[in-house]
Amino acid sequence: GPDLSQVGSRVLPDYLRRFIAEPTKTQPGVTMPDLLAGKSTAEQAEVAEAITHFLVAKASGPFSLRKGGDGDLVVGKQLFHEIGCVACHAPRDDKGQELVPPGLLSLTHLSQKYGRESLAEFLFQPHRVRPSGRMPDFQLSRKEANDLATYLIGDNAKPVQPLRVRKELVQKGRTYFRQYNCVACHLLKGEPAGGKAL
Repeated sequence: GPDLSQVGSRVLPDYLRRFIAEPTKTQPGVTMPDLLAGKSTAEQAEVAEAITHFLVAKASGPFSLRKGGDGDLVVGKQLFHEIGCVACHAPRDDKGQELVPPGLLSLTHLSQKYGRESLAEFLFQPHRVRPSGRMPDFQLSRKEANDLATYLIGDNAKPVQPLRVRKELVQKGRTYFRQYNCVACHLLKGEPAGGKAL
């Protein structure tokens, strides 16, 4: 699974909460198991909130929607269609709406998950965060990664509610993180190596 060491500065806190509570509903097709299935909505929310605080506290800085420079949307669109993204991901029409043929993965969740800067960083070196990820490293330049991120996020960037980390929730989140054996699949600095996945 992805390295979670800096996930709190890479992914919007609200997305983390929703994804931890219900991964397959939040991002259809994801391989992460729904560890909280069978729990009440209130229990899912409690665990997800605590783990989110824990992960955000572990990051070296808060999530930011800083653009990191304006990318070229037209060039990003061209890259998306030329380097092979459309082999796995749904193309878009001229209005930016996804056309989802069977077997292709939707990317509509990206603007709810990343800012342009954090998405560009992922696209620049996808295997740094996901060492065994299926997405290939296209060896993009920084500019190309920024252009592609600009195209993928578009003007749909979600307003960010800053997360004020609460110490008591960080502690609870650490407990839940270990209880659900998250380290069986995820790297996280300072956490003991886990056993087999549950």
